[in-house]
Amino acid sequence: MENPRILKDADRTSIRFYTLDNRVEDSVRREIGNFFTLRNKGDWNDVIYSCVKELMVNASKSNIKKTFFIEAKISEQDKEIYEIAKTKVKKIMREEYFAYIRNKLIKHDHDVVVQFEDDGKGIVISVTNPNPLLADEEERIRKALRTAMSGDCSELALYYEDEDGAGEGASLGLIMIVQLLRQLEIDPSLFRIGVIEGNTVARIEIPLDGNYTDRRKNPSKRGKYAAA
Repeated sequence: MENPRILKDADRTSIRFYTLDNRVEDSVRREIGNFFTLRNKGDWNDVIYSCVKELMVNASKSNIKKTFFIEAKISEQDKEIYEIAKTKVKKIMREEYFAYIRNKLIKHDHDVVVQFEDDGKGIVISVTNPNPLLADEEERIRKALRTAMSGDCSELALYYEDEDGAGEGASLGLIMIVQLLRQLEIDPSLFRIGVIEGNTVARIEIPLDGNYTDRRKNPSKRGKYAAA
């Protein structure tokens, strides 16, 4: 089990971890409760947690995959070997390997940061990992989010056909997030994934005030988002 590193100030909380386990999940769930219950949105807690949990899982898998390739000295540019190696990564993403994986993640400083920021008019939640998206990953994300935004059920069904998660099925969780945000009547365009200073960042902006300003309109905070 891992004790996540938690840093708090007046309007921001950051939670850092290497492997996603029950203590990390409990810490994140607790912070969501703190932020949204305080703003009389406690009924949103479970839905927001489901969205953030999906992003944490994706970020953790990305870190494990990158660490595996570094340790095995496999280049992402060697497409044939890279594709074969991806199937090996799935086999070590099991609880019995967590202690081994955690040591390797620490060695390469591959952690995940979940940040909650309350700017008075809304809550901004970001999940960051230090591995930038590859071109094919970015394109898959764009395609998945375009499909989710369109609401075309015939297109959405295609994402259920790839059950191993290696291809488009890996983006199914992102489509789920869009649908969950719609349930709360949150504009799903406020959910974005992209690269900022070499890190992959998934960000959800949750307005709690009619005067909330989309961060996409603030160049100093926008970053380079694949789904913007």
